[in-house]
Amino acid sequence: MSQVRCRFESHHTRSVIPKRPKIKSKEYSDREAKAAAYSVLIEKLKQKDTSANRETVTKKINAMRSSFRKEVKKVTASRRSGAAADDIYQPRLWYYNLLLFLQDQEVGRDSVTNVNEATAHTPNNSNSFSPRGEAMSSSPHCLCRTDV
Repeated sequence: MSQVRCRFESHHTRSVIPKRPKIKSKEYSDREAKAAAYSVLIEKLKQKDTSANRETVTKKINAMRSSFRKEVKKVTASRRSGAAADDIYQPRLWYYNLLLFLQDQEVGRDSVTNVNEATAHTPNNSNSFSPRGEAMSSSPHCLCRTDV
C-alpha cells in the first residue's frame, strides 16, 4: 500500500516540477527554474526526513541515476552477449522505465590515455630507451633491458 502511495505521490510531484529540458538546451541552465524544482523536491522529502535540504535531494537523485546507469549497463551487456530474447537481463529497479529519458541525456567523457604519443610510435631500433633512459632490446617481441 505504501509503495503504491509513494508512486502516486512521485507521479504527482513530477507533474508539479517542470519537465527537465535537454542538457544542451538553454533552458537546462535556467537557475531559477532549477531552484523552484529543487524546492518542491525538498518539501516533498521533508515529509519523510525533516532535516532534508538541497544537498540531501541532490545525493538521492545522484544515487538513483547511478543505480539506473548500472541497470542500463547490465541490459546493454546482456543484449550484446547475443542472449536470446527471453534471456536478456530484466531491470529490477521499479523506477527504471521512469528514468529511460536519461539515456539520451548522458554525455560521455573524452577518453584519456597515459601513453606518451612520442614513445607509442617509436620504431623498433637499437636506440630505443626506457623511461629511465636505459637501452631497450630491438626485438619486437621483447621489451627488456639490454644492459643486464
